Amino acid sequence: MKALFLFAIVALFCPLFGFTTTIAAGSGNDIYAVVEIGASGVKGVVVQTVAENADPENPPIKMLKQYEPLDKNAFTAEAAARVGGAVAQMHRQMVDEFKVPENHFYLVGSSGIPADVKSAIAGKTFLEGTTVEYIDATKEATLVFRGIVPPRRFSQVVVLDIGSGNSKGAYVEKAKPEATFSTYSIPWGTKTYAQEINKGRKDGSQFMVVADPLRKELVLPAVQSAVRDFPGMQNLRRVYLAGGTPWAMATLLHPEEIGPDKKGRESAWVKISVEDIAKYYGKATTDPAGLLQPDLSGVRKENRQKAENEVARVGKVFNHDQLMAGAQILKTFADEMHFERKDAIYFARRALYAWPQGYILEKLAAANAKN
Repeated sequence: MKALFLFAIVALFCPLFGFTTTIAAGSGNDIYAVVEIGASGVKGVVVQTVAENADPENPPIKMLKQYEPLDKNAFTAEAAARVGGAVAQMHRQMVDEFKVPENHFYLVGSSGIPADVKSAIAGKTFLEGTTVEYIDATKEATLVFRGIVPPRRFSQVVVLDIGSGNSKGAYVEKAKPEATFSTYSIPWGTKTYAQEINKGRKDGSQFMVVADPLRKELVLPAVQSAVRDFPGMQNLRRVYLAGGTPWAMATLLHPEEIGPDKKGRESAWVKISVEDIAKYYGKATTDPAGLLQPDLSGVRKENRQKAENEVARVGKVFNHDQLMAGAQILKTFADEMHFERKDAIYFARRALYAWPQGYILEKLAAANAKN
């Protein structure tokens, strides 16, 4: 029966990954889980793959639960020692709540984890019989793209993902007969860049005094090089944003977008303007404490608690230095990619959990290929 489930599910996803097959009749459902060890914490998803999907805008996969990131980040070798407990805790929750089979559980390290931390983690066993699989920036960028971009937009969108460990993105170079991607990345993310800036503050200099020249030395040349090599970054007219800094910006500037509307619908997208990016940059680099205290008067009463929780979570994930560093990276990409010429800029809410879902789809496709 499990083989039939896998065959049916992979049949639905095969067009996305370059495979074609026939959907089996009478197929059922199956449950899978991914725990991601990332530069900003340990987070996870439990999904149910389904045999049918009536929504062509989204993959035929049902999100059963998104596990909020635990503040046990693997950003330093010292912090890595705490990751094991967080992984074990999330794994227990997944098994208790959804009876996730052991062979349907995946432990994955994101591309943003520094090399020295990977070495520290490599020697640890987090769960009996489970090893950590690391994905690189190229793979992560394509999985995020597949996880948030509707197929009808494949040829129109460039994705920009500003993570904690690096910044990366992708766009489709050729859509048919199967999608081929161009991917770009720079080694600076919100936390790695903040860390680099703080290395230069030996004389007690203000953060932005060190950050401004360092941006021109490190971030700007890297972004300009990517734009030269990948012209789609400038030429494609729609930008979909993902990652921690865009999430912080959307949350702090548009808290009114958090939660369902009067009709009970909750949008997966937050529209962002060039003015929003300029406002966020200005506030983050001059008054990060004030940025973390947004005006919630426009939030619907029913959504107030959810908005307060989301705003508070931003302050738990990023300190003031990291907010400033992330704003500099975002502003640099926006300038060099000419966001002012774009037709649309959106933050994709589901991007936080998009690539783990894409990861599951690839595993299913690989299992089908072996059978």
